[in-house]
Amino acid sequence: MNSPNSAVSRRMSPWYWRSLTGLIALALIVTSVTVVLVWHELDCQSKLASDMDRARALGVVVDNESMTQRYRERSTMSGSQEWGEIANLVSTRILSSRTAWFDATEFTNDRLHPSKLQQSEFKGSEEYYQTLGAFLDEIQPVIAQIKKLKTTGRPVWQPIHFEGFGTLLPSLQNSRSVMHLLGLEFEYAVHIVDRERAMQAVDAMQNCIDACDFSFCYVSKLVNIACVELQYMAIRKSLDSSIWTAEDLSQLMAKMNRPMDIPREWKDMVDGELAMAMQSELNDFMYFDSDAPRFVIETRWLLSLGWKLPSIRKYVWDETQKYRNLADAGLDGLGERAHKLEVALEAEKNGSWNATLFSQMTGSKSSVAKALEGHDMVRRLTLTSIASKRYRLEKGQWPTQLSDLAVFGLSERDWQYKSGSPFGYHVEEDGKSALLWGNSTRETEPANLEKLREDMETESHANYWAKVTTP
Repeated sequence: MNSPNSAVSRRMSPWYWRSLTGLIALALIVTSVTVVLVWHELDCQSKLASDMDRARALGVVVDNESMTQRYRERSTMSGSQEWGEIANLVSTRILSSRTAWFDATEFTNDRLHPSKLQQSEFKGSEEYYQTLGAFLDEIQPVIAQIKKLKTTGRPVWQPIHFEGFGTLLPSLQNSRSVMHLLGLEFEYAVHIVDRERAMQAVDAMQNCIDACDFSFCYVSKLVNIACVELQYMAIRKSLDSSIWTAEDLSQLMAKMNRPMDIPREWKDMVDGELAMAMQSELNDFMYFDSDAPRFVIETRWLLSLGWKLPSIRKYVWDETQKYRNLADAGLDGLGERAHKLEVALEAEKNGSWNATLFSQMTGSKSSVAKALEGHDMVRRLTLTSIASKRYRLEKGQWPTQLSDLAVFGLSERDWQYKSGSPFGYHVEEDGKSALLWGNSTRETEPANLEKLREDMETESHANYWAKVTTP
């Protein structure tokens, strides 16, 4: 039999001590790593809190509370209820494809339903304008009410509850429906050559734009841009008619000569997006298609879980600051500057959890920047087109070159597609009309005349060209 001493001896063998030493070392390593990681997360949390406090002290939005405060400071309560009711009425009752106008009417003729106004084969025909006229006559009390609504040049307060990326913006979305309705009112006024009615529609459009001009995030600005470009497009199309006098065109030019304060608006959007991110919780990132591949769902789940870590939030805060001042150099090249930062981030993503989450969460800032560039180009094209028609009416001839429009106070940049490159400009052989055009910001140069005629024939890319006609 083995003695008890021999058993103890085996337990105290070198192998036993090596194993025990290894376990102790492993425990020390795990403990040390845990302590370091916890210290790092606590340090990041402290630094992030300090960064947010400093930004808050400077008046920068950093959370739901400061977003609400800025929103209230920059908006006015004047007309708040009226604007909200009108926008909701137009969006849900008048231009809804599911209803006729509203319950108070007995209007049931399907032929005159608003949805028919969108049919391409119908648009522009005599039946179209008869239908449009009947539709507008039916809802003229609503349009008159919209025209009475005024603004002070400031956004009109609407009930928005800020809760990170979960913030709902129904009032902003509904504003597009009001703009569509006013666009129809303007189009019909131009068709029947009613100058006063057309100018009232333009003014009402501007009031709607001002009432909903909130630049606290990318979506809010893009919705506002969509509204503004509905106005621009309507005005450019009216230049192919004889409705306007030189004095009318002078007034329209004044309305178009309102460039964005891009350094301020860009910072507001970047700050707003970051504030929404800082206030977002786990579930805000858990949106995915149930039919998506499993690895996509698992990746999104892991990324959303990672957002809980202070180190990742601090990384997102620091990276966003790189974008914040991109617009200080002006609007030209803003998209390219944002794209360069995104390219650098894409290279970093290969070995960085932080960079991967940042790109997943914030989306493409360069796309927003290019949209801003394109929007201002459309404004300049509209302004230059109006000025060209005014020049023709006042001088009796078309400008020899677009620089001739300086007589109306246009700057060199106003008639340029991009810095140093003027818009395309061509006077037709009959001398009755002129064509002006730019192109999408995805292109390096304006389209040639042949391509322009193709777009005009199919009414494609209508935001980047204008046909100006005079008697």
